[in-house]
Amino acid sequence: MNTVSRKRKKPFPRKLKIVLILVSVLVLIGIWQLSRPQPLPEVEPRPDRIVLSSFNLEDIEKITLYPTGGEPFTLLRNADNSYAIAGDEGFRLNTARVEEIFDMATLIRADYLAQENTDMEHLSEFGITNDS
Repeated sequence: MNTVSRKRKKPFPRKLKIVLILVSVLVLIGIWQLSRPQPLPEVEPRPDRIVLSSFNLEDIEKITLYPTGGEPFTLLRNADNSYAIAGDEGFRLNTARVEEIFDMATLIRADYLAQENTDMEHLSEFGITNDS
């Protein structure tokens, strides 16, 4: 009978074991660094509205209204803080409503920015002209 001999496997050299362990540790550290949550950059809050114009109520002397399908008319503010319609001073006005109109005209805001760099020709699309 023939004797069967097995080849003995060479054991890993000690240096190779150390290198494999170091590489494994470095890979695990890299995976841990990439998988941990990153803080999000702080977002600067933007205003919901943009103030287009702001006036003192005392600076407004008259407002011209252009109703849809009607003739334009002008509301006048008298020196005694009473209100009248230009050309028809005897017309009775609801002073609370007129005061609301004048109050609304003191602060005009926009909910959205129409265009950041506006040319005068494009502003007419939004109803803003040189006379406004």
